[in-house]
Amino acid sequence: MRLLFVPLLACAFALPACGEDKKPDRAAKLAEIKDKFKKEDDDVKKRFVEAEPADKSKIQAEAKEIYMINASRALKLVEDDPKDDVSRDAAIFAAEKLLVFRITGDDLNKAMGIITEHHLGSDKVRPLLDMMGRLGDDGQKYLKTFAEKATNKDVKAISLYLLGTATAEAADEIENEKMAQEKTAEAIGYLEKAAKEGEGVKYDGSTMDKVAKDEAVALRTLGVGKPAPDVEGVDPHDGTKSKLSSYKGKVVLLDVWATWCPPCRAMIPHERDMVKKLEGKPFVLLSVSVDDEKETLTKFIEKEPMPWKHWFDGRGGPIAKTYRVRAFPTLYLIDAKGVIRKKFMGSPGNDVLDKAVEDLMKDTK
Repeated sequence: MRLLFVPLLACAFALPACGEDKKPDRAAKLAEIKDKFKKEDDDVKKRFVEAEPADKSKIQAEAKEIYMINASRALKLVEDDPKDDVSRDAAIFAAEKLLVFRITGDDLNKAMGIITEHHLGSDKVRPLLDMMGRLGDDGQKYLKTFAEKATNKDVKAISLYLLGTATAEAADEIENEKMAQEKTAEAIGYLEKAAKEGEGVKYDGSTMDKVAKDEAVALRTLGVGKPAPDVEGVDPHDGTKSKLSSYKGKVVLLDVWATWCPPCRAMIPHERDMVKKLEGKPFVLLSVSVDDEKETLTKFIEKEPMPWKHWFDGRGGPIAKTYRVRAFPTLYLIDAKGVIRKKFMGSPGNDVLDKAVEDLMKDTK
């Protein structure tokens, strides 16, 4: 009996010696994947900075592969128990890496599926939201699911807000005025829900209820066919102030830009031609700079002639905020009565811009 009892004790207190192997520590494995990824990522970033221009695209492709491989490795850890914290962290890690390069497909769907099904009560999901907001239609699909199912207040409110801003941007691209208004109304609906759900939720240096409410108000006042909000700007050269309303009776092209913006700078030669062509006619080109420093703007204009009206607004200035500027350049075409007739996010192209201005000029005495 004594001989039989000893092996039984061995099995009771040292199971790996008698049965299945002990499962590996998944948390340690995830930490190992993250550590390995960081070393590979640091290396590829260093090589990218030091590389010749001709070699950068090759290194960027290598980086994309590193992100994909490590995302896939992390996702293997969710199979044992998709509900636990390790799976949550692995799915978030994988999603982050894929979203950096806007990689969609099976792995992203798997990561998002795990998060959606089991982890929408965690605020650790929050860093993914802004990334999804930049993913286009696929990102909006995930944001809608998050907005519907999230039990975490922050995640729900921010998802609704990002849906609202993305829908508003889509409305800006619609040429049909009625369809644009319908899309804008949909965006306002999301923003109002975000304001209601996000009371006290910190976002962008403020709280979600205030940010979303301000955005909704801006959408109601900035649509095509609505009066352009009156704003006051400061001339960067002499500090004199003037208001947008002082240009009523003229067609105004309000161009929000920055010297560091390549598409903005690319428009300057054509804008110069436009101003010369319309000299003496009821037309004003009003450029609003969001550069960090006023001197940056004035020195730039000294080297690059821009013979029209300028205002300096600065980074995150009141004019850019009032006009919901999210990309550069952003242009508003305002008719002689002070009504917004067109909005362009990014350069619309010379022909499109010329036609839009000419059409309004025909109706202006």
